[in-house]
Amino acid sequence: MKTFKQFITEGIDTNGDNLYHVTLSRYVPKIRKLGLVPMGSDSNWTTGDGKRYGNGEVYAFQTLKDAVNWASDWDWSLTSSWGSGKISIVVFKRDSEEWESDDNDTLSQSGKQKPWLKRMNTVNPSEIVDVIPLSQDLVVDTLRG
Repeated sequence: MKTFKQFITEGIDTNGDNLYHVTLSRYVPKIRKLGLVPMGSDSNWTTGDGKRYGNGEVYAFQTLKDAVNWASDWDWSLTSSWGSGKISIVVFKRDSEEWESDDNDTLSQSGKQKPWLKRMNTVNPSEIVDVIPLSQDLVVDTLRG
């Protein structure tokens, strides 16, 4: 399993050409086949009254560190552990289409490195660079910086 530093060294996180989407690992085969599709699955994020955050957009992080931080929080909330295998990070090429700032949950974004993003357009499967299963080593290495 690669560490955060290995991803940095290999250039996956340093040039701003990639974005990162956190998902349940069980969705990865469908994402590899169809891409990241708006409203492509049931929402994982709802308000206290059960309404979906946003309108079903595709959400993305601009840094791997923000994605790992979000993924580890989510993994903990689902499994009370980090690196359970239930969460993965989809790495994809940033295309020329516009993204807008995701302001749905500003409290969760308090420690972000860069603005979180969203858009209503599909990320095509050909734009997917890698899928990173969240591991304990990746979480620990990211926290160490």
